[in-house]
Amino acid sequence: MPHTVPLPSRPLRIATAQACPEPGDIVANTATAAAMVREAAQHSGAQVVVFPEKFLTGYGPELIRADPERRAVQAAGDERLAPC
Repeated sequence: MPHTVPLPSRPLRIATAQACPEPGDIVANTATAAAMVREAAQHSGAQVVVFPEKFLTGYGPELIRADPERRAVQAAGDERLAPC
């Protein structure tokens, strides 16, 4: 008999976000993302907010290529994520 996982008892509210990031400014983009997450949670009850790919780095492929170490974001210990 296959193992089945019970369905959640309540729906999961997911929001999508779209904003104009600042190219190469991870601190500013993190602050924008944090504000948008708070707003989505407050106004719609969102529990998950999905952002476009590379939002924190501002999509600048030439900036990332020029200095990939500086543009890399680490989930643990990256001080640029402090506004979260």
